[in-house]
Amino acid sequence: MPKNDNGYSLQPGLLDKMYEDKKEEKRKAEKEAKRIKKKKESEEKLAKKEKEREKRKKKKKKKKKKKTFEEKMGESALAIVLIPFVVIGGIYLSSCYLDIVLKSTPGSKFLKEFFPDGEGVPYGKGEQGAGISCKEIKAFLPKRDTAIDGVDAVQKGGKRKKYVQKGGFDKNANDRKGFLDSTKYGMPYDGIENGNFFISSMGNYFKTFWQGIRGGTKTVLLGLNELLYKDNTTPSGFGQQAIDYLKFTVALPFASSVINILLSVGSLILLFWSAINNQTFMIIPLIIFGILCVFLGWFAPPPFQYFWPWGLIALYSLVFVLKPNDGKTGNFMTYGRRYKWMWCFNIALLWLFAIGSIWDWKQEALIFIGTVVALLFTGMLGITNFV
Repeated sequence: MPKNDNGYSLQPGLLDKMYEDKKEEKRKAEKEAKRIKKKKESEEKLAKKEKEREKRKKKKKKKKKKKTFEEKMGESALAIVLIPFVVIGGIYLSSCYLDIVLKSTPGSKFLKEFFPDGEGVPYGKGEQGAGISCKEIKAFLPKRDTAIDGVDAVQKGGKRKKYVQKGGFDKNANDRKGFLDSTKYGMPYDGIENGNFFISSMGNYFKTFWQGIRGGTKTVLLGLNELLYKDNTTPSGFGQQAIDYLKFTVALPFASSVINILLSVGSLILLFWSAINNQTFMIIPLIIFGILCVFLGWFAPPPFQYFWPWGLIALYSLVFVLKPNDGKTGNFMTYGRRYKWMWCFNIALLWLFAIGSIWDWKQEALIFIGTVVALLFTGMLGITNFV
């Protein structure tokens, strides 16, 4: 065993242990230093985020400039004027929905005219929902003998009278119809009979698309009519009136929102189904066109972003729903009178939220709104002539 100068013997195992201990201590120190560094970095990040948050808050406070008394008065006056128009607009919109749903009965003229999904006009020259034609009936009948006792029974000579088959296709009447008339047979559907494969393909493309859109909408409207207004009578009693009011203000707008969502989804499906159904050489180009509409529609210049088919469907639906007629105006007048106190309550409630928020819910503003609501309430009870 080796000895040192002091006479102590050196043990190799002890030196190894000392070396390992030092190594372990160093490793622990490095690990602790890393932990401290990581903790410090984390704290610095949190401090930085907090600083940025405070900066954003200060910016928001700067942007949210305190409104002057004159500005608050102007906004309050605007709210007082506009809110009644918003409520009236809502009544008219629900009146339009009601008119459409009430007319959507099985086999109704309304559905044949505005939601044609069969092979007749506007996609062909026949009548929507028509049965067997006169020509087809005559084919089954025996041939008429034109001679009686050897004498020709058919009158000859004279001016020939022009004969137009009743219920058939009247070209002159069809030509007089407007381009957007849903009962007019013409472009692009007349292209189906064209000998040019491109024109014929486009005719079939639009036929498939609009048949799908109108057929789907027709099915939903028939379901709504059955669900909400199967036995449509004037409500009597509080319970029936409450249900009628909820149908008018909640169910119909909600159903309209659902229809709009279904139209968007249906348009996406039909964009590709129209490219396949009754197509030949144009299948691949029309599928590529559909893909471009989906993925590049956003890059079109405003207001043509996603115009085909979603923008066009939305515009068509809006015009169709809002276009006035006797039924819509009649519903508007009826429901306006029937629930006038509820419309007044809605206006007062919206005033409360709008003006209260403008004035930061100050007592003076709430007293003003409370006075208006009290006048409306006394009018409803017949104490005053305010309503």
